[in-house]
Amino acid sequence: MKRSLALGLMVGLVASFGVVCPSAALAIEAELTPDSHWLKPSPLMISAYQRSSSLSYTGDDLQLIELYNDGDTPIDVTKWTVKGDFKKTSVSAVETAEMNIIPRTTGLLAPGSHAVVDAGAGVSNASFEMTAWSSVKPVGTLISLTVVPPSDGIALNEYVLKVTGTGASAVYTELWRRTPLTTPGYSATLSNFSVSPMQLFDDGLYEVPLVPMVKIVEIYPYASDCTPFDMSVLCSDYVKLYNLTDATIDLNDFALRTDSSSTNRTGSNTSLLKGQSIAPHDYLTIATNGDGDRLSLTNDGGYVWLEDSWGLARYDATLAHYESAGSTKQGYAWALKTDESWDWTSTPRPNANNNFPVVLADQITSIIGECPVGKYRNPETNRCRTIEEAVNSLAVCPEGQYRNPETNRCKSALLTTATLTPCSEGQERNPATNRCRSIASAVAELIPCDEGYERNPTTNRCRKLVEVSNVTTSLSQPAEVSPSSNWLNSPYSIATVVAVGGIGYGLYEWRSEIAAGYKKLVAKVGKQ
Repeated sequence: MKRSLALGLMVGLVASFGVVCPSAALAIEAELTPDSHWLKPSPLMISAYQRSSSLSYTGDDLQLIELYNDGDTPIDVTKWTVKGDFKKTSVSAVETAEMNIIPRTTGLLAPGSHAVVDAGAGVSNASFEMTAWSSVKPVGTLISLTVVPPSDGIALNEYVLKVTGTGASAVYTELWRRTPLTTPGYSATLSNFSVSPMQLFDDGLYEVPLVPMVKIVEIYPYASDCTPFDMSVLCSDYVKLYNLTDATIDLNDFALRTDSSSTNRTGSNTSLLKGQSIAPHDYLTIATNGDGDRLSLTNDGGYVWLEDSWGLARYDATLAHYESAGSTKQGYAWALKTDESWDWTSTPRPNANNNFPVVLADQITSIIGECPVGKYRNPETNRCRTIEEAVNSLAVCPEGQYRNPETNRCKSALLTTATLTPCSEGQERNPATNRCRSIASAVAELIPCDEGYERNPTTNRCRKLVEVSNVTTSLSQPAEVSPSSNWLNSPYSIATVVAVGGIGYGLYEWRSEIAAGYKKLVAKVGKQ
């Protein structure tokens, strides 16, 4: 993370090195090396420096250097070096020496940020320090300072900070800086650092953050059709994040990425989250991109994920894929369900938990239409599925059954007589059940019914004959019977009827046994 501090260099500290005398100040200027079309401008520059008041440089007079990242990506400053050019007063030769930059903390110098390199002043909170000069300690006047890029990098047009003096006894202000621009950055010229108290700035170093404890839970790729003046969030595409923790999450160092326009970072596919945060177990909706325009996702499916703000780290655990919205899902959201599966919902909720309303089958048909021929609607997903694929994915039906193409259920097969075992003699096959049953021709082979009985042609069972007497129909009223003369009114007559009925029922139930006994008796009497 960044730490921001200002290294205060008080006027008293400067006075200890020498007396400020503007009229005797060195003529100091900064210039660029001649432009070359194959060289890129250096992103790292020396924006200010401090040295002692002595013009006879002994190698210990450089105190502090302030670095500034003028580029658009973070810089690993430790791969750069500082070069100093020295000139002795007695000879015209120039001696060059370099110092390495050593980090005091981990991180990179972010674009638009400053960092201080302690070259011997003993400032404890500077981000970097320097080693000793690489060659023999130079003795002479410092005439230029340059930051040198890594040897394995792209050739850069270096910013050379040139320093010239008027004589060995001149006295001057020790702290100089490049002139700030109205926009972020500096010009090529130097000016006296007249701010009181005089300060060098160290904004701290940028460290790539760990994967954020947030999850993408809803994607709205096909916004509702609105008027140009409708600023509702549902009028633009959006992505909703959820805080998984019990603490507020600061999103300053993160960005939302989409693959809507390119795999490379652009203003349209990158939404910087600087200045935003998510409360514990709360939601944040991202509806604008890095250009400040409404977020625009592709309707035919894609991916969204989180990166760090400078694109140095991609957090694969946050990657979410959404399906094509087609032409029927305008105003729908692709949302995460409680079982961690994704599905479309007709009720997007940019600032609340996801909602999946229950839709009845007839409502589904009216909304999304009938499935094409040869397909059916899956009741679990509401998608059209090929019947053949569904049948192939089902278990095989048991022997003697087949799968009904309309319901996909197993059904008993109707066997034909040609595939069945022939019925026994005297039987026929019931066409309703395919089972064998007795036929009428077998009746003649049955045992004759007893006297007074006949064979029922439907069941082939013996049944009792009932004699019907001729009854003369009379239209006259029946003669009245005196209640006292009616034998049924007698309790004895009721008992007699019950007893006779019981005896008759017993004789009927034991009729076969009685007949057999009777035959045996007749046979026995005949033998005598």
